[in-house]
Amino acid sequence: MGIRNLGSLEVFVALADTQSFTEAAKRLGMTTSAASQALKALEEELAVALISRKSRPVMLTGAGRNLLDGARALLRDARELETAVTVSSPILPLLRLGLAESVSCTVGADIVGALFPCTKQLSVRTAMALQLSEQFKNGDFDLLISPVSFPDMDGVMQEAVVA
Repeated sequence: MGIRNLGSLEVFVALADTQSFTEAAKRLGMTTSAASQALKALEEELAVALISRKSRPVMLTGAGRNLLDGARALLRDARELETAVTVSSPILPLLRLGLAESVSCTVGADIVGALFPCTKQLSVRTAMALQLSEQFKNGDFDLLISPVSFPDMDGVMQEAVVA
């Protein structure tokens, strides 16, 4: 069949490192039973025994030793790929937006529509501009859109977005 689950490889590598199902499971934040089942599933997929279950501490079989370096490399490559994709993605996990009421009533729907594809979760709060500026100073928002500028906000970049 082949390897279909990187999670089972993570269990295998953790087991090889710790030589204990209990310690491998702790490292991965799972139960010992789940770790054992993941390894058993990997062995069934590959149709080969990867560990000797008769010894304590757990010992790798010849097939297990052959798999170990490649499994480490594959997991490292998967982590690097995930990092490359998520770092290069303009998608924010959460964007907290403050919209002054006058902005909300006029172009709010257009702004929300433009920002929505850039985030996994968009939180929008509307209020009077002065009230929102205080909340923004307190860190309640990532972005504040207001028809007025607030010169007393040190360290905050202010840009005209609509003219």
